[in-house]
Amino acid sequence: MRRSPGCGDRVSLNIWRSEGSASVASLTTHGLTGNGVAAQQPNRYLCVKGKAGLGNRMLAAATAWLYAQLSGRAFVPDWCDYTYSHDGSNVFHRLFECKDSVVALPDFDETSVAPTRWISRLSETADKMVDDFDGGDHSSATLWRRYSIDLGRLDHPERYAMFWSYDAHIRRLRPHLDGAWASWRDLSDDQIIARVLRDHITLAPAIRRQVDAFAAAHFSGGVIGVHIRNTDRRTSVTASLRHLAQLRARHPAATIFLATDNRRAEELVRRRYDRVLSTAKWFPEDGAPMHQNTNCPDRLQNAVEGLIDMYLLAECDYLIFPASSTFSRIAGLISTKPRANLIDIERHRPGVRIRRFVRSLIQ
Repeated sequence: MRRSPGCGDRVSLNIWRSEGSASVASLTTHGLTGNGVAAQQPNRYLCVKGKAGLGNRMLAAATAWLYAQLSGRAFVPDWCDYTYSHDGSNVFHRLFECKDSVVALPDFDETSVAPTRWISRLSETADKMVDDFDGGDHSSATLWRRYSIDLGRLDHPERYAMFWSYDAHIRRLRPHLDGAWASWRDLSDDQIIARVLRDHITLAPAIRRQVDAFAAAHFSGGVIGVHIRNTDRRTSVTASLRHLAQLRARHPAATIFLATDNRRAEELVRRRYDRVLSTAKWFPEDGAPMHQNTNCPDRLQNAVEGLIDMYLLAECDYLIFPASSTFSRIAGLISTKPRANLIDIERHRPGVRIRRFVRSLIQ
């Protein structure tokens, strides 16, 4: 049997664990959250592969965590790829704490796997699978279905159930919210995602401490958070600045916290306003993405910096963001501020709303 301590044979791993995170030794199903709702299934696993950026991965992880709890499977978040790692190691447990998780599938020779295309390829990344099976076409909104179990069923007989997605799929899990989970039916999809990310998949303690320290030192007297993602063509920098001008006019004493992946955008905001805060981070060349960037000197630190920005945005009294960015969307979801204080700059753009609606239907 070919064991898989972290990510299989691709690299030699020395797995770093934050306080309380899962360990390789705990390759059994943990006690399940939700008042023991699902009967434990010994040696049954739900593995969620990481794909794309932090926001996409977190939405997929929230979906997978809930499915694992409902089905009684062990939750296995597998971010063994090179987006936030230089050696292909599993960085999930360096970034998050999740007591209902294990570090890795027990072995990669297992043949009881759904979907079957993962058999003999359990150590592969989601990107590699799409390259091999779909000719590298990563853009389809329904692509994830070919590599993921049917979320409408909890009774898959296979030992390993595989999953990845660019988004959350809470709607597909709603029919399973009964018994001890019945109270979750009253929550919206966004509220369910927020609960999972606030209570069950939480920041690694070391990262949480950095967020709290920054907020304690700098966030007082009202803070306007702004996320400007200049590498996303759908995001309008002009719209962000227009809303910022309106909000700052109403709250002239407020501090501005800016999270952006573009140095020019930061310079522009600093020229226009005083009391602008931002965290220290690595910037790519103008227009280049932050993740999957071969020039990034420290990919894990890149993820840490992104999470610090995301969770600081959630701490702001007001948030200006484009909801088409999953990064922004999660900041809004985990925020405990009044919903009226969260300003989606795309909420009045009919084209964006239509695309979201169609995407929700076909996914």
